[in-house]
Amino acid sequence: MTKGIVPKHLAEKSSPGAFASHPIGSGPFRFVRYDPDEAVELAAFSDYFDGAPAIPRLLFRIIPEDSVRLLELEKGNIDLLQNAFPPDALPRLQQNPRLKIIQAPSTTYSYLGFNLNDPILQKKPVREAIALAIDRNAITEHLFKGLARPAAGLLSPSHWAYTDSVKVYRYDPEQAKKLLDEAGFPDPPGPAPRFHLIHKTSQNDLARRVVEVIQRQLSEIGIAVTIRNYEWGTFYGDIKSGNFQIFTLSWVGVDDPDIYHNLFHSESVPPNGANRVQYRNPKIDTLLEAGRITLDPEKRKAVYTEIQQIIAEDLPYVSLWHTMNVAVMKNEVEGFRLYPDGDFYGLKEARRIR
Repeated sequence: MTKGIVPKHLAEKSSPGAFASHPIGSGPFRFVRYDPDEAVELAAFSDYFDGAPAIPRLLFRIIPEDSVRLLELEKGNIDLLQNAFPPDALPRLQQNPRLKIIQAPSTTYSYLGFNLNDPILQKKPVREAIALAIDRNAITEHLFKGLARPAAGLLSPSHWAYTDSVKVYRYDPEQAKKLLDEAGFPDPPGPAPRFHLIHKTSQNDLARRVVEVIQRQLSEIGIAVTIRNYEWGTFYGDIKSGNFQIFTLSWVGVDDPDIYHNLFHSESVPPNGANRVQYRNPKIDTLLEAGRITLDPEKRKAVYTEIQQIIAEDLPYVSLWHTMNVAVMKNEVEGFRLYPDGDFYGLKEARRIR
């Protein structure tokens, strides 16, 4: 909630890391304190140009464990929880008369990424087979309890540049098997798989369960998957360094379609950007550069429509789903609104009625 530009004269006098623990911002709340083991505290900024918030003080408590977070909410020690509980806890929360729940579509995009330098995964029919073998409808219904919608691409349907005229990989395990046969990976006799893959993920419980389902679904078309769970720092380090075959992650707060440049331009391969899958396509490079200099909204949308179509065809990612934003709060909290990027802008208008 505190955003701004660091004044040069203060930055030059400060020790390294000082602004991380005492940031200067210009938002509706001002920074008070940060305890990495306890909480971040903010206070209403009385001189905010749009008026001071109704809530005088905010305490963002740091509670790593889902179960503890839920218990604190149910005991009344937390006023509001946004996108910070497992979907299977939703029915339990809905039955609590002291709580209310709001939800709205988000721009958060989850995907399965391929290492396109891998000798198996650089074959497009293999990537298509994997895409066809993942039953996204079943996963979103059962694991996400309906709090996610299968995605056709990076941009959500509410985005101004979104197009639905892209190739979609609907669940079709029989077609997936045919593609693997044609790619040179016939199903061998007996229990042996066509080939093995290592799927890396974090130690987050929901992420782990999603990967376990994908593992089972890929086994049905003859692909053996070994799951490797890592703590976040190790996992993310491997993804950035290209030390993976396949992985699952999410992009949060997708806004301007220029994000495609960071993800898929050939010059955005790490450390220059987030093209961690090593995707290279000269046509895409040209379109991405055009998207940056095209000012006319309709022409720019046409550029990104073509980009979405090519990316869906080339399949550097398997688009999985867009999750829903969900907030659970005490009944006395009013005025809080969900924003597509999952940020907490709604706290500016939130208030307690008693």
